[in-house]
Amino acid sequence: VNFWGYSTVNFFSPMMRYSASGIKNGGHDAINEFKFLVREAHKRGIE
Repeated sequence: VNFWGYSTVNFFSPMMRYSASGIKNGGHDAINEFKFLVREAHKRGIE
């Protein structure tokens, strides 16, 4: 059992529990939230 929540299986995958919306709507809100973050970062020159 991994008590720290750390796993190297999907190292670069966003974790639903870190999103503002959590796992509501099967995680779709969390995915949209992450996409929005990436778009806003790119607008500001952050890659």
